[in-house]
Amino acid sequence: MRILHRYIFANLLSTFVMALLVLSFVMMVGLLFKATGYIASGASLANVLRFLGLGFPGTLSLSIPIGALVSTMLVFGRLSADSEISAMRACGVSMRRIMLTPFLLGIALSAVCFYITGVVAPNSAYARRTIRRIVKTTDVLAVLEPGKSIAGIPGMPPDTSVFVRERDGDLLLDVRIQEPLKSGIIRDIKAREARVVQQTNGTVRLEMRDVTMVPFSERIPTAGWTESLDRIIGDALPDPEKLPERRVKDLVSTALERRTRRIRERLDESYQKLSENRQNLQEYADESSDASNALGRAIADCDSLLALDPGLADFAFSLTNAETAVVDPETKTFVLPPLRPEEGDSVSNRFLVAFQDRLDFERKTANLARARGNLLRRDQMLVDSIRSDREEISKMRTEAANRIVLALASLCLIAVAVPYGLKSSRRESSTGTAICIGVCAFYNLVLITTESLAKHAALFPHLLAWIPVALCAALSLHGIRNNT
Repeated sequence: MRILHRYIFANLLSTFVMALLVLSFVMMVGLLFKATGYIASGASLANVLRFLGLGFPGTLSLSIPIGALVSTMLVFGRLSADSEISAMRACGVSMRRIMLTPFLLGIALSAVCFYITGVVAPNSAYARRTIRRIVKTTDVLAVLEPGKSIAGIPGMPPDTSVFVRERDGDLLLDVRIQEPLKSGIIRDIKAREARVVQQTNGTVRLEMRDVTMVPFSERIPTAGWTESLDRIIGDALPDPEKLPERRVKDLVSTALERRTRRIRERLDESYQKLSENRQNLQEYADESSDASNALGRAIADCDSLLALDPGLADFAFSLTNAETAVVDPETKTFVLPPLRPEEGDSVSNRFLVAFQDRLDFERKTANLARARGNLLRRDQMLVDSIRSDREEISKMRTEAANRIVLALASLCLIAVAVPYGLKSSRRESSTGTAICIGVCAFYNLVLITTESLAKHAALFPHLLAWIPVALCAALSLHGIRNNT
C-alpha cells in the first residue's frame, strides 16, 4: 500500500510543480509588464526586482489551488485511462483509499495557503504598495525622455513642462523648464546642465547650473541670470514612524482580528450612547411639549387681559421695543417693571405677571429647541458612526472569510477533481473536466463577488463566501458515490 501511495504522490507532485510554474508565470505577466514599464522609464533595477518579488506571494495564493486542480485532473485522468485505477480496485483497494493521497496533499497545500493568505500576502501587498510609491517618487525623473517636453511630473505643478536634450546618468544637459507664475505669466528657465540628487525623504533635488530665467521673477519682468538654482521634484515620503494605517487587505490575520474586536467594542459603545441620546431626546420632547402648552396659556392670558384693557397694548410694545425696553446685561433678557402693590389685583399687575410668564416660557422653549437640535445632530453623528463601523466590520469579516475560503480551495478542488477527472479511455472527452473547470471559475467568481459586496453587511457577504466550499463538498460526495 505504501508503494501505491508513493506512486500516486510522485505523479501528483511532479505534475503539480510543472503546473504551478506555468500558472505562476502566466499570472505574473501583468506584473512583468509593469516592471518592464518601470525599467523602460529608468527605474532602478533593485526597486523593480523588489516589486516583482513582493508580488509573487499574492500570485501563489491563486496559482496553488489551480495547479492542484490541473495536476489532479491530469494524473487521475491518465491513471483511469490506462486502467490503473481499475487494477487498483480489482486488487481490493477502495476508492476512498485511492483518494487518501491527493486529500493529504490538498490538506498540506491548504495549510501553506493559510499561511500565505494570512501572513505573507498581506505583508507583501503592503510592502509592494510602498515600493510602488517609492518607484514613482524617487525615480520621478525616469519619465524624462531626451528630446521630448514632459508635463505632469509628480511634485511639480500640472502646467509645468520639462525638456532635456540629453541625459547621462544623473547629469542632464540643456534643461528647459516652463512654469506658470501666480500672475499667469509663463516663465522660461534654461540651464546648461543639471544634476539629479536623490534625498533621504524620497524627493529629488535638481541642481541646475548657468541658469537663465525670463522673466526673472514676478517683480522683475526682465530676463535674469544666476549661477545655480535648485528645484525639489517629487512628493516627500512620510516619516516611517508615521506611516498611514494599513488597509484591510494589508492586515495579517491576527491584526485583522484585533482591529475587528476593537471596532466591535467601539460599535457597542456607540449603540449605548445612541440609546442614551434618544432617551434624552424623548425627555426634551416632553419638556418642549409642556413648555409650548404653558407658553400658549400665557399668550392666551395676555390676549384676554389686553381685551379687557386695550391701552395695555402700547405698554406691552414698550416692554420689548429695542429703544424703550430694559435688558439685563448678564442674561441678555428683558427686565419688566416691578408690580405695583397699591394697585393690588389690577389688570396691569396681572398683565405683568402673564407677560413675564410668556417671556420665561419663550426663553425656555428656545433653549429646549437648541438643546434638542444639538441632540439631533449628535444622533445623526452616532448613526453615521455606527453605519461606518458596521461597513468596516463587514469588510474585515468578508476579508477573513475570503482568505479562509481561498486557502481551502486546494483541498476543495482536489476533492472535486479526483472523482470527476476519471476517464474510461484517453480519447474520452468527459464532462467531468468541464465540471471541474466550471467549479474553479465559480469559486473565483464568488470570491470576487463577495469582495465587491463587502460593505453591504445586510447581504452577509462573509457567509456567501462559503458557497463554493459547500458546492465542492456536495459534488465530491456525489462523485465518490458514483465511482464506488
